[in-house]
Amino acid sequence: MGFRAKDVVPTLDFDFRPFLDVHGVSPEPSRKQVRHFQREIRRVFGLSDDMDDEKQASVQILKFMASLSEEQMSEHDEELAQVYGEVCSEKPTAEQILELPHRQQQAYIGYLTGELLNPTAGTSQSSTSS
Repeated sequence: MGFRAKDVVPTLDFDFRPFLDVHGVSPEPSRKQVRHFQREIRRVFGLSDDMDDEKQASVQILKFMASLSEEQMSEHDEELAQVYGEVCSEKPTAEQILELPHRQQQAYIGYLTGELLNPTAGTSQSSTSS
């Protein structure tokens, strides 16, 4: 057994068809991009830097979202899409993410967040060299 970087995590493939004619692979984000993403997510949701408890963070996010007006929610969605577009080097773009229907958009954001914050959960596999 050994470590093969290319086999540890899957590529960041995306396919927005049939909703949009957009598909491809997001470039692997740099450490700097991921750290910026983490800071921006905390900022967008109003989370303090010392909040590490997932349950507590989820409650705070729900309270934050409930406090927004419809106009503020739209602005929040745009800001969030921008954060995700940036961490993917605009592949896909923030505009493409925003064009997805709500459930597909939320599913994509959930998928990408999981891959960025816990990339080996359930997918890590080492293989031997051939």
